[in-house]
Amino acid sequence: MGANVWLRCGIVAALLACASLAGAQSVFTVRAEAAREPDGTRIEFTSTARQLWTPAGSAEPQYLRFVLYRPHQSPPEFRIESWTFGREGCCHRLVRARHFDIVTSELLNIVAPNACAEDFAFGRWLSATSFSFRMICRDFVAEQLQGDEIRLRLVKS
Repeated sequence: MGANVWLRCGIVAALLACASLAGAQSVFTVRAEAAREPDGTRIEFTSTARQLWTPAGSAEPQYLRFVLYRPHQSPPEFRIESWTFGREGCCHRLVRARHFDIVTSELLNIVAPNACAEDFAFGRWLSATSFSFRMICRDFVAEQLQGDEIRLRLVKS
């Protein structure tokens, strides 16, 4: 892993430590933007929600898939995909793909030292539109994954 990723992870760790010590905000919003085709990346991890959700004004239920891409010597890229499928489980179709950046989110507004340098680890799906994860030795919940703004909530330990 490149030094750049460790530096960014270290910065986020420092910010999270300060947030918890100062009693700062523990819910952050990140923008989910239309995903571009990954270039020169490899898929490091995928996870599919087992539950369905139905968008407002639609009769087709959808399910979400989380994808972690690892570009060559760059920070990880996080992607949420919405999928549908036909009768009897056939004909899966990608409806929408969006990427979001955890490392450069509002979390970077808080600073303090922390010796932990842990990479992203997916936890589990909590609902059709939320999952838990661990990053920089802290537990988080990503919520409202179906929307254009994803909530990242720091879980109090």
